[in-house]
Amino acid sequence: MSRAVIRRIGVLSALMLAALAGGWSIGRHWLPGLSPARSLDDARRAALSGEADAIESYRARLAESPDDALRVELAEFLGRSDPLAALEELRRIEPGSKQWPRAARLVAAYNLKLGRDYDARPPLEALAAASPGDAGVHLSLAEIAFRGAGYESALEEARRVDPTSPEVDLLIAECLDNLGRPAEMIAPLRRALGLDPELLPAHLNLAYALEKGGRPKEALPHVERFLAAIPESVQGNKLLAMIQWTLGEREEALSSIRRSRRTEPSNVSLAILEAEILLDLRRGKEAFDLLAPFDGGWGYEPRFLKVFAAAARSSPRAGDQAEAERLEQRLADVRTTTSLSSAEPGTAK
Repeated sequence: MSRAVIRRIGVLSALMLAALAGGWSIGRHWLPGLSPARSLDDARRAALSGEADAIESYRARLAESPDDALRVELAEFLGRSDPLAALEELRRIEPGSKQWPRAARLVAAYNLKLGRDYDARPPLEALAAASPGDAGVHLSLAEIAFRGAGYESALEEARRVDPTSPEVDLLIAECLDNLGRPAEMIAPLRRALGLDPELLPAHLNLAYALEKGGRPKEALPHVERFLAAIPESVQGNKLLAMIQWTLGEREEALSSIRRSRRTEPSNVSLAILEAEILLDLRRGKEAFDLLAPFDGGWGYEPRFLKVFAAAARSSPRAGDQAEAERLEQRLADVRTTTSLSSAEPGTAK
């Protein structure tokens, strides 16, 4: 069965929230050209409105008297629409400046926004060393590692964060899934649901982990909770079909996998699962006819061949029996080729 995990939402936003938290708002300094009678809120509104003169005001003030705090504010303002321009400003802030931690957060955040993980990592690692308990920093490092398929590193970073947010537990569960450790997913997913009982990805992922662990009865209410909110979900209906099939509810499983295939009729993985259920129902002809259109593109994939050959063998039509022999021979050839190609150099005799 393919992975059921749904990507959590909002983990990458953690760094941005951390970078802009703690009163780091635009407009704390008076802008040149503003009347002293105007309030600070008026100054903030002028900056946030996107007016070109706000940028010029910042730059004029910096030209008169360079100030790192003001430069960071300018970068925050620019970063809303032009992160590259913001990064240019932030590069002028030296590591010894009192504003460097704040600037480093923004450098990391804007590089992440631009998809430049490599450039985001150094300031994040420096911040992690300076502030070991910073959740936003560790989550961002975990996300970078995850996107680079460094699941062990991502898991280590995520586990450094106090799990007060369900998104942390979803990230931990996803790392464990990619490491092939579904049984360990159960605890963080239950913890996530303890924090947010309505968190749909946690319900689906917990159902997936429980099903993989041979606990279909426990999995069933979680996938049903997910599908009550998203009834046409391909992943949800596929998982429900797997659970129902394991519980011996074959007709119900067939209905569920067909709901899934209505959305993705060309998905060969879903077609194979439907064919397997049909074979269990002794409906070999239907299974063969279902898989036949996929033979051109998937005719040398071992799992497809195995199920397709079984469907041909189970079909009552004489022609399908002959086809079964050809498919079984093809499957044997594929397995032989795969075995030889995967052998260590020098070990094949």
